[in-house]
Amino acid sequence: MRNKKIYILSLMIISSLNSDERFNRIDEQNIVIDYEENLMWEDQENIIIKDRNEAVEYCRNLKFAGFDNWRLPFIEELENIHDWNRYNPSINPAFKYVSQDWYWSITKFHSNSFQGWLKKFYGSRHIGLDLTFKYNVKCVRNNE
Repeated sequence: MRNKKIYILSLMIISSLNSDERFNRIDEQNIVIDYEENLMWEDQENIIIKDRNEAVEYCRNLKFAGFDNWRLPFIEELENIHDWNRYNPSINPAFKYVSQDWYWSITKFHSNSFQGWLKKFYGSRHIGLDLTFKYNVKCVRNNE
């Protein structure tokens, strides 16, 4: 019963966070923590460009900010860092380094094994494209 109360209290606190409290940037490590989704995002000045399969491997092998369990985000996770109150870029301002081009997700486009979902923070769109195209990579990890 105690764990259930703690869980409900945690949900209440997280749901009361505004956008500025939801995200926290740690400049020294170039990471952004999303407290609502319990995720840690890498946010490096060097924007990595890969095809989708290379992006998966890049994140899987990334050793960054003292962690080695990075992954390519789901399209929903990229959508969750979108900020509808901003435009060009339409991403929370805790993220400093944002390309004007597409970002890969791990999510397949309508179960098509040859296409994947991508997100763009300039123009605020998402699209399904061929996995061999080279676009930006932003890795994420569960913030345990």
